[in-house]
Amino acid sequence: MRRLIITIIIALLVHTANGQNRPQFSLYNLNNYLINPAITGAEQYGDLRLGYRNQWQGLSGAPVTYYLSYHTPIGAQFLKSKDLQRGYQLDPYNKPANDRPSSTAHHGLGGLVLIDEIGPFNHTQVSVSYAYHLTLSSDLALSAGASVGYAQNSIDYSEVVFENDQDNVLGEGVVRDKGVDGSIGMWLYSQKFYLGISGLKKFSKGFEVNDTEFSSDEQWYWTLSGGYKFSLSRDVSLMPNLLLRYPQGAPLSYDAGIILSYKDRLWAGGSYRNHKSIIVLARFGISELLDLGYSYDFSTTELSVLGTGSHEIVLGLKLKNRNRVHSRSSFF
Repeated sequence: MRRLIITIIIALLVHTANGQNRPQFSLYNLNNYLINPAITGAEQYGDLRLGYRNQWQGLSGAPVTYYLSYHTPIGAQFLKSKDLQRGYQLDPYNKPANDRPSSTAHHGLGGLVLIDEIGPFNHTQVSVSYAYHLTLSSDLALSAGASVGYAQNSIDYSEVVFENDQDNVLGEGVVRDKGVDGSIGMWLYSQKFYLGISGLKKFSKGFEVNDTEFSSDEQWYWTLSGGYKFSLSRDVSLMPNLLLRYPQGAPLSYDAGIILSYKDRLWAGGSYRNHKSIIVLARFGISELLDLGYSYDFSTTELSVLGTGSHEIVLGLKLKNRNRVHSRSSFF
């Protein structure tokens, strides 16, 4: 009976780990590529991002996430487009012309390496993506994209602690589950708004516990995101945004936020994640090469009594930035 109970518990833990294999990001506005492959190649430069998230700091086994992403438009013709350069000034604080197109038709390629650690569980993902961007009008563009890659889940039995050593019937070492990870998405955008939808899914063999196999195939994980940019003055903008998450078979969750922007280089704002946390964030456009973002999550769950919060940092590099873009060019 004891062996049966432990096996059931581990099966539930594996299911829980699956749900966590799609880590949540508070700074997704600084890197929408994480949630939608249709972003691939959306900028007029090579967009390199390094991210780190420490969730529920201070709790043993709490989630820690690292990632490196890069995507770029394909072809020098797009990067050197006179239409896209129109309105850019040498003064980094000057705003681009309002009649500049959101995009010209082009392709994009990208890649992502992500590691997510939760106690004895580890999720590693390596993927590549492709997108095509189509101009619909002088200030509106639509892109469609997909990604595919390798994903691995693992459990380190040596990190599973039992109250009684005699209860350790799981064995030793690390058990791994490998599979294919894929996503699809669409993104409608202009200089004033964006609207995107994406779906992610993982296919794998599963784990084996005490000669019993447990599938770790994930259901579809859908996201819907949108935002609008209100210009309060020449230098100040207000940007409400919403992100909906729907893991198939689980409750819908959302992030609702608002960001205040000054000269498109300094951001400050916050958001609310339903029944989980209140988030404050800031972004600094340091130069035409470098930008930096930081967020802190205040927990609104029972974890708040422990005084824990979540830190997230994103460092961005704009490579081959011939147009000297300081802020996002294709959407805010």
